[in-house]
Amino acid sequence: MISTIQANSTITVNKIPMKVKELNMTTGQIHLMDEKGRTWIKSASEFGDGYLDREITLGVNERDIGQDEDLTRRTLQRIYTKKELKAAKRRLGYVSCILDKCGKKIQSSVERVRRLKQYANSIEEKKAMSDRNTTRLYAMWNANDRRIDCLIPGYSNSGNRTERLNFEVKELISEMIQTEYLSDTRPTLQKIVNLINDRIDEEARFVDCGPVARSTVKRMVEAIPAYKRCIAREGYFEAQRRFPYGSAVVKPGYLNQEAELDHTPVDVEIRCPETGETIGRIWLTFVVGRKTGMIKGYYLTANSPCARSVVEAIKHASLPKDGLLEKYPELLGQEWPCWGLVSNLIVDNGPDLHSNMVLLALAGLGVAAQFNPKGNPRFKGKVERTLGVANEETTELMPGRTFANYIKKGDYKSGKNAILTMEEFEKILVIWIVKIFHNRKHRIRKTSPLQEWKKHEMELPALRLPPSVEDFDKLFWVKDSRKLGFKGIQANNRFYQSVELQAIAKETGHGIDIDFYIDESDISVIHVNVPGTNDFIDAFLEDSDYARLRLCRADHEEVIELALKRNSSGKAAAQLSEPMLLSAWNEIRRIRDEAIASKKASKRKAESKRRSKAKKHNANREQFLPEGNLTNLDDSTPLIPNTEEV
Repeated sequence: MISTIQANSTITVNKIPMKVKELNMTTGQIHLMDEKGRTWIKSASEFGDGYLDREITLGVNERDIGQDEDLTRRTLQRIYTKKELKAAKRRLGYVSCILDKCGKKIQSSVERVRRLKQYANSIEEKKAMSDRNTTRLYAMWNANDRRIDCLIPGYSNSGNRTERLNFEVKELISEMIQTEYLSDTRPTLQKIVNLINDRIDEEARFVDCGPVARSTVKRMVEAIPAYKRCIAREGYFEAQRRFPYGSAVVKPGYLNQEAELDHTPVDVEIRCPETGETIGRIWLTFVVGRKTGMIKGYYLTANSPCARSVVEAIKHASLPKDGLLEKYPELLGQEWPCWGLVSNLIVDNGPDLHSNMVLLALAGLGVAAQFNPKGNPRFKGKVERTLGVANEETTELMPGRTFANYIKKGDYKSGKNAILTMEEFEKILVIWIVKIFHNRKHRIRKTSPLQEWKKHEMELPALRLPPSVEDFDKLFWVKDSRKLGFKGIQANNRFYQSVELQAIAKETGHGIDIDFYIDESDISVIHVNVPGTNDFIDAFLEDSDYARLRLCRADHEEVIELALKRNSSGKAAAQLSEPMLLSAWNEIRRIRDEAIASKKASKRKAESKRRSKAKKHNANREQFLPEGNLTNLDDSTPLIPNTEEV
C-alpha cells in the first residue's frame, strides 16, 4: 500500500509521530507538528534525505500517536510469494480480456465468454474462467483503484473459521502428546493415535465423540516447536547438533592464530613390513588452520590416540616441511609453507587431550587450549570435515579398505587383502595433502587453501617457535630425582655416568639430589639438570652393548622382569649383569617371533581345515542330488534346480 504526503497525514521522524500541518509545493517546504503542538519546517531535500536514511517513515495510524514505540507494532506491508503473484497475474489476464478499448467492461456476455475461451487457449488452459467469476474479480479490481494486489488469492484465509474438535478430546490429545509422544522412548505417531482412540472408546465422557484422525494429531504435534520436540524425544545434545545457534562466527585475524586438532582411525588395514602380519587400522591426527583451512601438520601411529600423538602433531605443524617434500620425488616443485606455533588450539574433550602431559606441553609452548562443549563437534568443523575427506579419498582405491560401516563393506576381507605398510600409506597421504587438497578450490571462496595462505602470509605478525628443536623432544621427558653417587645416577635399575656428571660431583660433592629427565622412548641416555642453572648434560647407560639396543622404557622393564625370574643367585635388579640383560632380551625376541610364526601356522591350519570341510560337504551333497541338469552348484550360491526338468 502506498502512503500519501498531504495535509493532516501522519509520519514518523526519528520514532516521533507527527502530523503534516502544511505542504507548500511553491516553496518546497513541509510544516510538521508533534502531539505537543511544536512545529518543524523541513525542506524537500531534507525530507528526502531523512526518508533515504530511514529516519522518516510514512503512514502512521491515528491511534499510534502518543503511544510508546516499543508497545506499538507498525503495520508492515505484506510480502507476497511467487505462487500468489502468479495467480494474481493469471486473474488480471482474464479480467483484461473482458475490457473494451476504453478500459470498460464489455456489456455483451456472449462476447465476454468468447474472449475468455480465446485467452484460455492462449495460455494453454483446458477450461476458461467463468464469466460470473471474471465479472466478480473485475468489480473487486475496479473498486480498489485497479491494483493487482487485490486479485491475489486469499490462501491464508482458507480453512475452518471455528473450532470443530471437541474440547475434551482436544485436552486428551494434548495430554497424550505431552506424556507419551514427547518421551525418550520415541513412540510413533500412529501409536499415539491408537492410544487416543482406545481412551475415547473406553471412557464414557467421550460417548458422543468419534475416533480421532491421524492428521488431527499430526497438526497438534507440529504446532509444538521442533526444537522442543527434539529435546524431549532425542535429548539435548542431538537438539544442539540439529539446531545450532545462528550466532556470527568470529574469524581469526592472522594465519597462526587458531588451529583445530582431532584424530580418526584410517579406513584401511596396514601390514607390518618385517613380518607381513596385519597390524590393523592406524590412527591419523590432523592440525588444520582455521584461517585458510590448510593442513598444518599430521601424525600417524599404530597406537590409540595419546598425549604423544597430540604433541607430535603440533611439532610437525610447527616445523618447516622442506625436508619432507624432498623425500618424495613426486612433490618436486610443490609447496607446503605452513610452519610456526599456533596461539589457540581448538580440541574436543578426549582423555588424551586432558592429560597432564598435553597440558604441560601446551603451556610450555605457549599454546592456549580451547576445549569445545561436550557433544558439539561443529565447533571444530574444519578438522572434522578434512579428516573425513582425507579418509575417503586416500583409501577408496586401496586394497585392504575397511569402509565406513559393515553394510558398505559386505563380504570384503580387509585384513586378507591388506598390502600397504605405514610408510607407503604416509607417502600416499602426503602427496594427497600437498598436490590435491591444498590446491583444490573452495566452492564458495573460489580459491584454494594454498592461495589463501599466500594471500594472508604478509599479514602474519610474527612466527613463534621454541629456541631449539630439542625443546619439542623435552616435552616427552619424565622428571625424576636421585642422589649423585660414585657410580653416577641410578635410574631404570641401571647406572648412568658421564664426564660432565663427574665434573658436577667434583664441585658439589657426592650425595646431593640431582634432577634429571628420562625420555621413555629411549632409556640409553638421561638428561641431567645442572644444579642452579637451566642447562642440561647427558649421562649414558654404562652397559654399552645393551645401550645400543635403544629400548623403550616398557621393553626395558620387561627385560628386567624376565632377568629377575631367570636369576638364581638372588641378585637385585640393579645388580643384574649386562650379559643377563642381553640374554633376557634375546629370549623376549624369540618368544615374540614364535608367537608370530604360531599365529601364521594357526591361520594356515584353520584355512586347511575349512577347505577340507567344504570338500567333504560338497561330496555329501552330491549323493542326494536328483538326476537331471541342475544349476548354481557352487558354494557361494544356494542350490536351485532347473524347474523345467524337476
